[in-house]
Amino acid sequence: MNTHKARFGESLRIIWAIAAKDIVEALKNKKILSTMFSVLFLMVVYRVLPSWENGDALPRLAVYDAGSSCLVAELENSAQLDLFEMSSQEEMERYLGHRDMVALGLVIPAGFDHILESGREAELSGYVAHWASDSASAEVQKFFESQITELAGNPVRIDIAGNTVYTQKDSRGMAFLASVTLIIVITLIGFSIAPNLMIEEKQTKTIDVLLVSPASISQVVIGKALIGLFYCLTTAGVALAFYTTLVTHWWLAILAVICGSLFAVAMGLLLGSTLKVKQQLTFWTWVLFIPIVIPAFLSIMEDLFPAGFIRAIGWMPTVALAKVFRLSFSENAALAQFGPELALVLGCTVIILAVVALVVRRSDR
Repeated sequence: MNTHKARFGESLRIIWAIAAKDIVEALKNKKILSTMFSVLFLMVVYRVLPSWENGDALPRLAVYDAGSSCLVAELENSAQLDLFEMSSQEEMERYLGHRDMVALGLVIPAGFDHILESGREAELSGYVAHWASDSASAEVQKFFESQITELAGNPVRIDIAGNTVYTQKDSRGMAFLASVTLIIVITLIGFSIAPNLMIEEKQTKTIDVLLVSPASISQVVIGKALIGLFYCLTTAGVALAFYTTLVTHWWLAILAVICGSLFAVAMGLLLGSTLKVKQQLTFWTWVLFIPIVIPAFLSIMEDLFPAGFIRAIGWMPTVALAKVFRLSFSENAALAQFGPELALVLGCTVIILAVVALVVRRSDR
């Protein structure tokens, strides 16, 4: 018993020594630095992309008119805003959840025109997405208050207090952009760190020195995995910080990051264990990256692809992970909604690690 404990402790010490050394050394690797800067650039681009695309767009107003108010016709004719009339409050809220820029939802109650005719100050219920900052919410509230007051010829106040609309598991817009950003970040880092370090040591023959030491090839691989996991979790943490206002269930977002990082690092280990030169790594990274990540983009395009295709790509780990991220942005997150997706990601990870173990075992001989 004591002998087994001693061996296990010694194995952990060797693995930690390998990982601790390369955590710093990784920052000196030009290929890894290039990947990390590219990932940081992508984070910034995806975060500001909505602002670039909607820079000249008019403020958007989604209206549910419960009583055929004359105000809607006035709003339609206004050149100061874009009006989207909805058939129900639920449709209006869904519209807000699909936006990537702050818009205002409005419910016009039955009998609203009679209130305007009385000359009294009128009040409307306004709705904004939960990720909108207080300043952005106040800005759209004041803008539409002034526009509607001018069109109605009567003071109108919009109350947005407590009227928060949350994104859903299938939401597009800001929730979708955040989910695919996290997927890209985790996948690129996981595919790059560990295999680059492993291949570099193969090419410089330093892995031979390690294997002459008490370290085995298995311990070397685990050490590289820990380095990849460290950088995956760190970079994904930075990506989550870009979307702080969007996340409502931090525990689920962090759990999704951990599961996604394990999957990406497992794929990286598979590449690093089987390939020998960096040129091969670059080629195979993109060969695997594209079919693994692209389905996350296609999964929301139900109107463009057959239902069978959408169901099929739902079995991709990245698609499942993107759904979990979007669920972490929503109001409610039940186990039944994210459990199967995370089980799929972890199941694929276990299978990949089993293949890695087989490759490593053969290398040990």
